[in-house]
Amino acid sequence: MTEPIYFIYNPHAGPGVKLTMGADWLWLEAAQSYARVATGREMVLVAAESFDSARKAARDAAARGAEIIIGAGGDGTLRALAEALAGTDSALGIVPRGTVNVLARELNIPLGNVAEAMEICLGGRTRRLDLGRIGDRYFLLMCSVGFDATAVQAMQPAVKDLVGASAYVLSGVATLTAFVPPVFTLYLDGKLWFTGPCFMAVIANSPNYGGDFRFLPDAEMEDGLLDVALFTVPPGGGLALQRGAFLRQLGTAALGRAAADPEVHLLRARQIAIQTLPETPAQVDGDAFGATPLVVEVAPKALKVLVPS
Repeated sequence: MTEPIYFIYNPHAGPGVKLTMGADWLWLEAAQSYARVATGREMVLVAAESFDSARKAARDAAARGAEIIIGAGGDGTLRALAEALAGTDSALGIVPRGTVNVLARELNIPLGNVAEAMEICLGGRTRRLDLGRIGDRYFLLMCSVGFDATAVQAMQPAVKDLVGASAYVLSGVATLTAFVPPVFTLYLDGKLWFTGPCFMAVIANSPNYGGDFRFLPDAEMEDGLLDVALFTVPPGGGLALQRGAFLRQLGTAALGRAAADPEVHLLRARQIAIQTLPETPAQVDGDAFGATPLVVEVAPKALKVLVPS
């Protein structure tokens, strides 16, 4: 018997979204009908109320031999599915339903069109993507330590539900007024590279950061390497001047020109180790993820993903 297609969705994904058995349910029915017509196979719907339940559902489906596991949600839900599918032969299909949908943008998967996304899930080509790994956990897009991770940690979920991606900006503004740059010690592939105060370090598997900002435009998801942007504190001046310098760095990086800023270092490695004084928050793919110290490694070609042909 042919294994069905599994469709794991986050019923809370997106700003202000809570699926009910009303009109909001129609997109799920449309996806299920599309799968039946296009493949002749049934599609099993699984509501994942948490990242843990999404991870478990994907792991169980892969263990049953599922060829295609479709994830409908934001980058956090997709990261949970990727963690479960890393190193398996199951392919991840993507129906973007999140706040920012960075991975979908990176892979040219259309936003807001379930039919077009399903067409890619069921008839697209397969790519083998690298993942980032921290211990036994994985990330799809990027990990960071410092200012932005502190802002992510401070962000209120209720605000994110209410205003979507703007919640990151609001939390960032509030965080900047009190943020004191920690002292970073950075190792690349086992060798000491830098010690000094930094605003943040971004370790990226893809060029996109938080939407359409391309902090690391040369990053690739299939090169077996992770790219690093290290935002260092310029010498001299007080906190006010330092924060002004950081805003300039962010603006330059958002335009894809971080290489032109002498205080922003663009690096590349297979393994990155970060220690900080004091201990500093970390985040992965836009969600809080503990604190330093961290050892981040690339997991080459760990995930099969369905993308446009």
